[in-house]
Amino acid sequence: MRGPKSNPLSGNLSSFFDIGKLRSLLIFTSIVSVFVYLFVVNNSATLGIAISEYQRNIYELQEQNRGLQLQITNLMSISRIEGMANELNMVQVDHYSYIGGDTVVAVK
Repeated sequence: MRGPKSNPLSGNLSSFFDIGKLRSLLIFTSIVSVFVYLFVVNNSATLGIAISEYQRNIYELQEQNRGLQLQITNLMSISRIEGMANELNMVQVDHYSYIGGDTVVAVK
């Protein structure tokens, strides 16, 4: 008849899973986790501030672009061009004469 079975590794496992070591490992892991969490939260907050600044800059640039587009439209208007032509004493042409391909324009 055999007696109770004894595991040859039971002594090694009990020393590996020692409550003091396990507690120390758990505390160390908790502290590291807290620091990683604080780093991630701080980084996210910093990125959020930067994103809001970029969005504000985008809005300001869009408004500036709208103003420039309006200025371009005003400068290109026919009434403005006619007004500038009158200020420069230009006259309106009634008869157009186009130069053909056989006509010499410049002589060397």
